[in-house]
Amino acid sequence: MEDEDWREIVQFVQDELRSIGQDEIADLSNYELREGSARRLPDPRYLVKEMLDALLREMSARSSATVQGSLAKLEQLIDEGERPKEVVVWVDSERALVEGREPRERLEGSDGAPQAVEELEYLIGQLAEIGYRGDR
Repeated sequence: MEDEDWREIVQFVQDELRSIGQDEIADLSNYELREGSARRLPDPRYLVKEMLDALLREMSARSSATVQGSLAKLEQLIDEGERPKEVVVWVDSERALVEGREPRERLEGSDGAPQAVEELEYLIGQLAEIGYRGDR
């Protein structure tokens, strides 16, 4: 595949990420390389890999097993007092205001996450076979 094909894949991945509310992962400024005062995007193949890896981390963190495992680990660390019953993430209050949501997000986990993670790992493997490069 040529660079133009990979650029189209980048655009497709961005569109899909935005459609599922993952605007932060879709934002290309998160992947810019800085060389002094200059900024540039990495090779589109590397960019696709970085975006999908970021999505994989996000999905893995939101699986029910991860949330419940985190609660269990916290419970083991607490000797006295009330045990944690939920996982809460606080997001930037200004961003939450702009997005029209609460700055406090309760993570419950998703039972579908393990299957989605498995499918994403498969996709990443398939793309690796046709031309991921580790260089930027």
